[in-house]
Amino acid sequence: MSLSALAAAPEPLHILYLGPVDVGSRRGGGSRTNYAYLPGQTLAPEAIYFDHLSELAHLTEQYLRHFDAVVQVMPDAEIDATHRRMLDAFRASGRGVLRYAERPGDATLRQAVLDNVPRQARAAWEAFVASRPPLRRLPGDVPNYEQRPEPVPFQAPLRPEDSMRYTQVPADFELQLFAAEPDVLKPIYMAWDERGRAWIVEARDYPHGLVNEGEPGESCIKICEDTNGDGRADKFTVFADKLNLATALVFVNDGIIVSEARHMVFLKDTNGDDKADVRHTLLPGWGIHDTHAMQSNLGRGFDNWLYGAVGYSNFRGVVGGRELQFGQGIFRFKADSSALEFLYQFNNNTWGFGQNAYGDVFGSTANGNPTFYGYLPATIVNPTQPGTGRRGRRGGANAADDGQPQIRRLPSARSLAPGMRMHPNTPNVRMVDNFGGYTAGAGHAFMVSDALPARLHGKALVNEPTAKLIGIMDIRPDGGGYEARDGFNFLASTDEWMSPIFSDVGPDGAVWVIDFYSFVIQHNPTPNPRAGGIEARTGPGGAYITENDLRDRTHGRIYRVVWKDGPRSPIRSLAGAKAPELVQALDSGNQHWTLTAQRLIVDNKVTDAVPALRKRVQSGKGGKGAIHALWALEGIGALDKATHQAALLDKDPALRRNAIRALPGNEYGRQLFFSSPVIQDPDLITRQAAFVKLAQFPTIPEIQTVVAQLGRVPANTQDPYLNDSLTLLGRIHNVTGVGENEVQVTAGDPKRGEELFFTSPTAACASCHTVGGKGGVVGPILDGIAVRSDKDYILESLMDPNARMAKGYEHLSISPMPPLGVLLNEQDLADIVAYLQTLTTPPKDGITVPVQQPNLYE
Repeated sequence: MSLSALAAAPEPLHILYLGPVDVGSRRGGGSRTNYAYLPGQTLAPEAIYFDHLSELAHLTEQYLRHFDAVVQVMPDAEIDATHRRMLDAFRASGRGVLRYAERPGDATLRQAVLDNVPRQARAAWEAFVASRPPLRRLPGDVPNYEQRPEPVPFQAPLRPEDSMRYTQVPADFELQLFAAEPDVLKPIYMAWDERGRAWIVEARDYPHGLVNEGEPGESCIKICEDTNGDGRADKFTVFADKLNLATALVFVNDGIIVSEARHMVFLKDTNGDDKADVRHTLLPGWGIHDTHAMQSNLGRGFDNWLYGAVGYSNFRGVVGGRELQFGQGIFRFKADSSALEFLYQFNNNTWGFGQNAYGDVFGSTANGNPTFYGYLPATIVNPTQPGTGRRGRRGGANAADDGQPQIRRLPSARSLAPGMRMHPNTPNVRMVDNFGGYTAGAGHAFMVSDALPARLHGKALVNEPTAKLIGIMDIRPDGGGYEARDGFNFLASTDEWMSPIFSDVGPDGAVWVIDFYSFVIQHNPTPNPRAGGIEARTGPGGAYITENDLRDRTHGRIYRVVWKDGPRSPIRSLAGAKAPELVQALDSGNQHWTLTAQRLIVDNKVTDAVPALRKRVQSGKGGKGAIHALWALEGIGALDKATHQAALLDKDPALRRNAIRALPGNEYGRQLFFSSPVIQDPDLITRQAAFVKLAQFPTIPEIQTVVAQLGRVPANTQDPYLNDSLTLLGRIHNVTGVGENEVQVTAGDPKRGEELFFTSPTAACASCHTVGGKGGVVGPILDGIAVRSDKDYILESLMDPNARMAKGYEHLSISPMPPLGVLLNEQDLADIVAYLQTLTTPPKDGITVPVQQPNLYE
């Protein structure tokens, strides 16, 4: 084949936009389709793909060679000599460098790009566009929640290879198909074993297939293997079937634990045929009222607990002799089901759990909060919280009106990106709420892999199936916690069937993606002629069903997104690995292998690894290997005093932070704690972890003295994360005057309360409740609430939704509404209550419960 023929092989155009990006800009149609497009993004349907870079540190010759042109909006004065030479060489190669003083319009960009890319690149682009099949439209009832002049017509599905040609990944990455229908159907979650094999949860009965306890379901666990090394799965083995609405799996004790309807289930193969022959249930009590709000996203924590996320289907049960009730956040549990703890309260349906390279815990939710950071465990903070209603106020129920202070409610987690806009490649996004923002955030995996470029290291992936994209959360340290910036997209498609619901770094270091592949991905609310433009009914599990039922049950794809310039993974398998190999794997650049090695050491009690593990922790080098070695020692009961103390004194703040967390809350742990200066650690995130640990020790006069002194350090009171932690310390150890235990609340402002009701991404009131015909149809209609309920009841309903179920919702065991007292500050609550007290006009038809109830939540 000639060089010219190779150059003209069908390819999209790849353009680098170099400079600042105003992510708040909005373009498009009406208010519900007013998306925040990135520069050049409206050209994506034509396969003119823009990548966006605002930091020169990540502009390398290797990266630049993957582009056909550069749009430079960064001022020349900000470009150093090295990068200027790089851009000059790029231009000399025949590829355009287009300079603008400010962001140009996309129509201008289109013409300029086509005029300045090399001739071969343009010919390849034209061939690529011509090779794609058109997106065909078919009959079908499609809800029109966006209130477009005409609803988006139903699109015909595409073959995997054609869908890939409508999907954008970074210019230096390649989208590769690993598996697809009919070999896999409706995959919903994935994890990899010590051999590097992908284990898939196939949710063939989602969302309507709930069966009675004990009856067989249609979900299964399937092992997918690539036996010949070509990157495609060619061997498929059903490990376990007849599961009901399975959502996730995690490896433990030579088997797996699967989350499914009502409980978890442990599955194990004892004879080596890759078929589960041991099956027993554990941890009953998980709610089933809504099948997209069940427990999910299982994973192994650095601390050797198993973690997961749960939505508003909630948990209610008895574990270890303790009655528990929680929902909408992150939990952890012991593999033997002896303990279950709710850790971090979020504000909405939760389908995302993640850990960064240092073991810090994050998560994602629906409706406007794609990233949360957990920093005050609810197990510690909740017992200190003020009560609800009158019990939570100093000076009686009218304290907010008479200027008296209130006890401040402390959050267990903080939303890092409330209201963040998403950036779809297609204008045909179909959403039911939080229009233009993340409304179905799923997963929160961090890219911890040396097979990915440095510009992506430590950033998190949050899937948004409604918008056909995977967003990047740029998580950065911020004082005693973290902040999140918009990292734009990792993947985006104009195929309206593509529904990425899972992405994570796999054993090869690439990003693996599950595409649920369904044109209808929305669960609820159920459309009607007024809201959605069509008639439908609510099916089992709360998901709507239209007359022609467009929900797909026959597709599903798994992709690998591979860095073209990345190295091959030095680890292919840890099956049968001995202690030296497992200890060495703890320093892998891939978090999959570090956690897998730690799991194998702990679960198999590899005690002959102890000397090497202690040596690694005490090496003075810090790093991820030392962190995992520390927790491996803790997991097998071999974390001795000398090793623990060395970790507490190490130069690596992340190792010190994990050493703090590994301390027991007893006298031994207290002595070790105070043998190091972590209480005044220069790294504020580590210092905050020290504050949390100090809250777990029994109160003694010496600790009270320390807590009192901490309040005199300006950084401890000025940083919000540290101030919250200091306030908690004051409560637990009975030290007054530290932190911010009380807040002054003025009389509620109804106007501001109305604004919060309809626009706050944290409260998200209008996502579930209707006022004046506007809002969601999940909770009670609130017109006339001030007439049928008094102020104390309204406040109690906001602070503790489970105290009394609203009329018409008595059939629910647990309210789907989060406790807003731990999500909003006291002034915001007072303002919302004041607004609700103005709603004195009942609905015209007298109906306060949406007709779609029961089994309807969002």
